[in-house]
Amino acid sequence: MLTMARTMSVWRLRQIMADKQITNQELSQRINAITGRNTHPVTISKWRQQNTMPKIDGIELDAIVDALGVSRNELLGDR
Repeated sequence: MLTMARTMSVWRLRQIMADKQITNQELSQRINAITGRNTHPVTISKWRQQNTMPKIDGIELDAIVDALGVSRNELLGDR
C-alpha cells in the first residue's frame, strides 16, 4: 500500500510581522496600495491569529509577500 505524506503549511504571518515590527495598520496600507483593494486592519489581525493559511486569494497572497519583502516559502513554512 502506497501512502502519501501530507504536508501542512505553517502560516508565519504573525512571526514575520513581529520580526519586521509591522503593525496591522501598516500592512493593511501596503496591501491596499499594491492591490487597490480595501483590506481592513481587522482582517490583517484575523489573518495573524491563524496557524494555517486562511482562505485568501492569490492577489492578496502576492500582495502580502510583496508588502513584507518575503517569499511565499518564507510565509508558508512546511511542517
